[in-house]
Amino acid sequence: MSPRPQSHRAAGAARRAQVLDAAVEVIAEGGVKAATHRAIAARAGVPLSSTSYFFTSIDELISAAMDLAATRLIGEIRALALDPVSEQDTPSQVIDRYLELLIGDAAQTGETGADKRAQLSLYLQCRHDPQLRPIAQRLITTYEAATTSLLERLGVHDAEFLARVIMAFIDGAALQNSAWPRGVEDVDFFRRAIRTLITGGLPQS
Repeated sequence: MSPRPQSHRAAGAARRAQVLDAAVEVIAEGGVKAATHRAIAARAGVPLSSTSYFFTSIDELISAAMDLAATRLIGEIRALALDPVSEQDTPSQVIDRYLELLIGDAAQTGETGADKRAQLSLYLQCRHDPQLRPIAQRLITTYEAATTSLLERLGVHDAEFLARVIMAFIDGAALQNSAWPRGVEDVDFFRRAIRTLITGGLPQS
């Protein structure tokens, strides 16, 4: 069999991934309303026809982009659940690793990555598009489960409840930051708040 069809499929898959990455970036920057075929094609650097070739509608493209962003974020947070806590690790060291995962490069830029910015648009859009809710629920459930696992390994009392509190705070802080970005000041506040929540649940020595 000629390898040409296989190479054609590979090229098609690469082009589709390129479109999806561009869609995530457009949504992260301008929200769902900014996600048009024309804007996404321009960001991807592909012909306008490419978006409709791979996706039958803009709603299908937005949904696939949201799912991609959520899947990548889930991969990151699941790494936290698998991260071993040794006897040499202090609670402070474990909390630092958790904060680094949640914040990433935000300490330098005052912003999170495109996937995390798109996450906020996903949550807000669920009110208008119920078909996106399973994606959001999968993301929220994974974040809460991974955070619960970490808190349990630290010996935090009522870890499942505190995990929900922490994730609700994170999402609320992200929403506020989108309305009033305060850069490094917000990052410092965020770190201090999460550390206070977690250490408040640790067993008292």
